[in-house]
This record gives sequence, C-alpha cells and structure tokens, in this order.
Amino acid sequence: MFLTGLLAALALLLQPAAAQFTYVDDCNTAAVAADVCCDGTGGQVCSYLGGGNNGLFTVSKGSCRDGENPCFDAGREGAAVIGENSCKDNYACHGIAFRGSANIGDGSCHGVSACYLFGKEGTGVIGGSSCKGENTCRYLGTNGQYAQIGNNSCNCDYCCACLRSDRYAQDVYIPDNSCNALGSDQCCESATIVGSFDTTTPIPPPAPVSFRFVSFHSPVAISPVGMARICCC
Repeated sequence: MFLTGLLAALALLLQPAAAQFTYVDDCNTAAVAADVCCDGTGGQVCSYLGGGNNGLFTVSKGSCRDGENPCFDAGREGAAVIGENSCKDNYACHGIAFRGSANIGDGSCHGVSACYLFGKEGTGVIGGSSCKGENTCRYLGTNGQYAQIGNNSCNCDYCCACLRSDRYAQDVYIPDNSCNALGSDQCCESATIVGSFDTTTPIPPPAPVSFRFVSFHSPVAISPVGMARICCC
C-alpha cells in the first residue's frame, strides 16, 4: 500500500542510483561547537549515510550528536532529512528511513533510541520539539505504514512506543501538543498497551524543516514534508 507509493516516488525523486549526503551550512565543520553536526561517540556517529542505491541524507546544525552512533545508517537506500538540534543521544535516529522516508523537524528525537528505525521501509514525519524521551517514537512509520507526529508531541519515555508499526498495524496521526504522558486517555497506557486517544484521523502535516536540500537531478527546493506526503499518498 503506502510502501508501493513510497518506492515509486523515491525512484523518481532520487535518481540516478547513487548515495548522497548533505551537511547543511557545512555543519560538520561548524566553527561554533553547539552547531556541529554528526559529533558523538561510538565510531559510527553518521556512518553509511545514504548508503546503497538511491540513498539520501540531509542534516542541519546541532544534530546527530551527543551520544553513541545517533545517526548510524540513517537514510540508507532511502531518504532522511533532519532539521536543527535533533537526533541527540545514543541511537536516537539509528537507521531512520532505511529503505523508506523520514523527515525530522527541529529539536526532535532526543533520548536513547528515541526515533530508532523511524520510517524504516515506510514513511514518517515528525514536527518540531517532538519525540523526546527514551524509545518514545521507536519503530513508528515502518513496514509500509505512515506515521505523522505534530509539534510538541510524544515527549516522555515510551509515550508513543505502543504504536510501533510491527505491533500496531495501521497508520498513525498524532496532532500537536498531544500524548506527552502515559495514561488510558493518551496514545499509550504503557510501552505495549494502546490508549484511547484517537490516532487514526488524518491531520495537516507539520511545517517543513527549515532548509532546502538538493535532489540527485538538480538543485531543487523540495519540502521534506511534501516529499513524505508524495511518498505515501
């Protein structure tokens, strides 16, 4: 279903078959320490970025840092776009968009495995200041599913973990300022028990992350959120 559309869109958007990664504003060598991206421990902080055929990885300042291998394998054979000051802590964005599409807004995915494998073989969009907590958005938007998380949502340990695609086999829509605690009226009662909060009604996508990136064909302004919607709809 969504995976079929995702792969077709990627085939059109990400040709020719070659990997590409982009450090926005040369953030990997930024003069201000807080702006440096891909700065962590483990020896594979941002290894295999966009690796394999048709892989794309774009990261902005202050992201993919402050932990062990926070962005290892991100965008491998897929498309990963990460905004500013995101993907922080051990394995925070490990393997996102592997053979899929993931768009991470500014200030999101903080915590151990916060967005681990988000958008793997599926499509996922995260707004700003969301998915902050241990394992909170892990495995969402995978296995051909679509996950969309608004701004300031899923901000506690395991807040949205029960909705992981290998257990909760349907698309997920979490609006702004939602599911920032565990409880029966929230997205998740616990890491494995789904709460009563409605996550099935489509919502408007969050604003695009704050930069342009280059396609494989030519310098083109592509909205990361728009790309995710093209991939899934």
